[in-house]
Amino acid sequence: MLRTTQDFFSDTLSGARIRPISAHAFGPMLAQFGEIGVAAAGAFVVWGAFVEDDLIGVAYLERVLSSTTGAGVAVSPARRHLGIAKELLQAIVHDAGMRGLKALVCTNASDDPTPQRLAAALGLTVARRVRGGEAFTSVAVPPLQCSSGEQDESNVSTALPAVQ
Repeated sequence: MLRTTQDFFSDTLSGARIRPISAHAFGPMLAQFGEIGVAAAGAFVVWGAFVEDDLIGVAYLERVLSSTTGAGVAVSPARRHLGIAKELLQAIVHDAGMRGLKALVCTNASDDPTPQRLAAALGLTVARRVRGGEAFTSVAVPPLQCSSGEQDESNVSTALPAVQ
């Protein structure tokens, strides 16, 4: 089950603190997580995972095409397998829902099932297509839930513009 935005400002099960960070500052951070090939130029939303003041992971939304929104998660190799990627994905999927997005796409090596497994672990609907050496993983963004548990059909926030 996805948590609310407010929950991401609290300490997490992994011990990391998840919060939004500047999209302009995160590009150089990806190299330290082994994600050098990621094109971060189109990133417009970035969440960071911190332990004390150390950035240990990022999740981001990026414009791929006018009708497609890409997503990515990168975690410091020393901090992998602690659940941080899952917590970052929860934050970015919730953020995407707040923006009215319906799906996110991730491109990765065809022999790497990590994006599909990570999304499936959160109970998200996932589709994966392999072409050549690349896999295209599409994740459906679930409808936001009201506090009563019903789906919220209204525009959730005027402060967050919808990006398609």
